[in-house]
Amino acid sequence: FPYTTLFRSKLTEKERAIFTAYQYAGSAVVLNTMNTQAALLPIILFAAGPVIVVLFFCKVLGANLVRLILTLEEKKKKEA
Repeated sequence: FPYTTLFRSKLTEKERAIFTAYQYAGSAVVLNTMNTQAALLPIILFAAGPVIVVLFFCKVLGANLVRLILTLEEKKKKEA
C-alpha cells in the first residue's frame, strides 16, 4: 500500500506507542464479543451495546495511560 511509507515516516516513536496501545487494548476483544454475543443472546441479561461502550472506553483509557507514562518519562529524562 503506497500510503504506509508516508504515514510511517510521519509518526514518532511516542505517537506509535500510543497508537499501538489504543489498537492493542481491544482489537480482538471487540470482535470476539460480537461473535460470542450471538450465541449467548438467549441467556445474557444485557445487550451488546454497553459491552462495546466499556471496551471502547478501556481502549481510550489505555492509550491515555501510555501517553501519560511516556510524558512522565520524558520529563524525568530532561531533569536528569
